[in-house]
Amino acid sequence: MFLKILKAYDYAREVLNGHYTPGGEPRICHNLRMAGWLADNARACDEDMVIVALVHDLIDAASVRPEAIGNVLGMDILSYVNELANGHSSPSTLSPTAQAVMAADITDAVGDCLDWDFNYGSDYVTQAEKTLENLCFLDPDLYDACKCRLFTARQIIDQLNK
Repeated sequence: MFLKILKAYDYAREVLNGHYTPGGEPRICHNLRMAGWLADNARACDEDMVIVALVHDLIDAASVRPEAIGNVLGMDILSYVNELANGHSSPSTLSPTAQAVMAADITDAVGDCLDWDFNYGSDYVTQAEKTLENLCFLDPDLYDACKCRLFTARQIIDQLNK
């Protein structure tokens, strides 16, 4: 199990080398936080969930061709990554694994976007709250952890608006 996760980490690190978030942080840090957050908070966290968290944004952030992900990590991982790349308009139709990774993604990004641009951060939290409500397959622990993080972000925004 660990070897496949290590392979995914090495692949993501290589592909994301030189890519940064709008805040200037190496892009791989976001993926690592997501994987760790899922391992800590998702009751049903498995190898695929961690791997998808590590590589979820390689198509968008690094212009990786989808078949490259399939060739390196398998078609099952590619199917989850494709779900995420195409599923933002209807998150309730995503598989449980894809929904968990989406929840980790929006939850981690909340902290980042508040640092980048306050107005964007406020809009992002509002959208993240709506998205979370449409993720019907989340286990209760993961849902609660997401709600807590979004609640904290909303409190920060409300305090800064005063």
